[in-house]
Amino acid sequence: MCVAEGRGTEKDEKKGEELLSLSERSEDTAVLSRLGLFYYESGRYVRAAVVLRKAADRGDPFSQYLLGTMYIDRLGVQKDDHEARKWLGKAAKAGIPEAVEALGELNG
Repeated sequence: MCVAEGRGTEKDEKKGEELLSLSERSEDTAVLSRLGLFYYESGRYVRAAVVLRKAADRGDPFSQYLLGTMYIDRLGVQKDDHEARKWLGKAAKAGIPEAVEALGELNG
């Protein structure tokens, strides 16, 4: 991410992307969660959804929350209230207050 963004080093988007793609194969849930957030924040929502889904499947509450909101907002995925409830519910049970709030808004 530092190479892609030029933080602390010379910016090289191509090399950064190569390194990021290697990270997508990681078995480390925290790495996947952070990578998914990076893609989300840089507007690469389809890629973010794929990576966040891996971390969410492994039980990462923040990834579950963010993925749930993506299903509400149609960011990188089709709008799907059922999937949104599923992921937000898991994040809410894990104690993510924003997930509780988003779930309440979704359920109206």
